[in-house]
Amino acid sequence: MIEMINLTEEQKLLNAQCELLKRDFADLFAKKNDMLSFEESLLTALYLNSIGKKHYQLYCLGGEISKIKHRIDLIQSCLNRNEYPDKEMIDQEIRKTFAEYQHKIDAESLRLAAAVDYLKGEFLSEDVTKKIRESYRLLVKKLHPDINPEGTEYEKDLFVKAQAAYELNDLNVLNEILLSIHLDEPGEMLVKPVHLKEFVAHLEHNVRKLRKQIEELDKRFPFSLREQLFDSEWLALEQEKLDEKILILQKEKAKKNEHLIMLGLWKPESLN
Repeated sequence: MIEMINLTEEQKLLNAQCELLKRDFADLFAKKNDMLSFEESLLTALYLNSIGKKHYQLYCLGGEISKIKHRIDLIQSCLNRNEYPDKEMIDQEIRKTFAEYQHKIDAESLRLAAAVDYLKGEFLSEDVTKKIRESYRLLVKKLHPDINPEGTEYEKDLFVKAQAAYELNDLNVLNEILLSIHLDEPGEMLVKPVHLKEFVAHLEHNVRKLRKQIEELDKRFPFSLREQLFDSEWLALEQEKLDEKILILQKEKAKKNEHLIMLGLWKPESLN
């Protein structure tokens, strides 16, 4: 380590800037990881369990209506040729045509079920969550390779271990790692003065990069709906809009089914 007293005024300013940048980097890195490791799953589950399931219902109804329309066309085509419709052949054609659609339906059904299970699971208390985030942030500040470029292999392994513990919400392991390392006192340096200016530029670049990544995440689903998903009035309004669309499609489906039933009563002229 190099004592602050041996530094020039410029190096002291750079060192202070470096400390601020390391703090910013650790905060932003931890925030990004929290968004991707935990918040994304929670927001997605909340969306699927409130709005997503109604979009799923709309998608199912749209597919069912398309199937009925296709079945009507196939039957009508047979009747136009004065042929009796082959139900088995028509069923096979429907299954083949809508195979990809059915695959999507099944996959979305599993997502909805997983969302319900996720929200039924146990969540950590706010106090424990806060402690995990703070412990992880401290470890990022000490062990992340971008902040600790001269770190040993042991420290790199500790960071990998910290990453895994964070993703598993294991506060005990995070605290064990914290106890096993020396957290530098304010003013101490990890970079030689001759390289400090380059290191500050390196940190500035990575801090800007993280800010940009977080901004981009905030614009995309589900983070773009973060506030709305906790707004009961917004949720109720969106569900009401979707219910209206669902009702329209249910009525359309009923009419198509009536048409299909009527076709079943008709027979080719040669069979009359």
